[in-house]
Amino acid sequence: MTEATDVEPEGGLPIGALVGRNVARLRAERRWTQIELRERWVQVGLAWPRPKLSALESGRRDAVSLGELVLMAIAFQEPLTELVRYDGPGDREIALSPASSQVTAEALASLFGGSPPTGAEVLVFGPEEGDASLVKLGTPVQADVELAVRLGVPPQEVIQTAMRLFSGNSLHQERDARAESLLELKGSDADPRAYRGHVTRELSAQVEKSLRDRGILS
Repeated sequence: MTEATDVEPEGGLPIGALVGRNVARLRAERRWTQIELRERWVQVGLAWPRPKLSALESGRRDAVSLGELVLMAIAFQEPLTELVRYDGPGDREIALSPASSQVTAEALASLFGGSPPTGAEVLVFGPEEGDASLVKLGTPVQADVELAVRLGVPPQEVIQTAMRLFSGNSLHQERDARAESLLELKGSDADPRAYRGHVTRELSAQVEKSLRDRGILS
């Protein structure tokens, strides 16, 4: 029999695994068997077979839908925050879907509690293993997204590449900062749109080259 441990596995905890832990906790608090919990879920419209419930509780499901989460909360008569509660050490990153961005457990709980996760950070993954950067929510990335659409790659790959090239700035942030510097040098009569366009093309070319060098683009 494997002994329980307080040591958390490395990497982002899948949202499904977090929900599974809380489902198991809430069920144990009520002294319900999995069969009894499944019956309650069926009553509210969540017709999961028992093996699927077992997989959730054992951490073998990476994600759950919002509708499923709501029905679970109704069955337990608990707020949604109880299903995304994290009681481990520190403020753990939670993976919202496989190979996606992550948010901190605190930000996730805040969001479900009715408060916007102000100042929260999202862990944006790049195309390479272990390649990730923290991006504050609200960071301007419109130029990054537009380049990603043009190149046909996921936006997070452009954002991650830009942050590596530009000392933590997104392409959009770096474009604005450089354009502003050029305007200060040229004076107030300069056209800001012309400088933004020129800088955007220059920086986009650097990002595109990096993506090609790393085999993301052919």
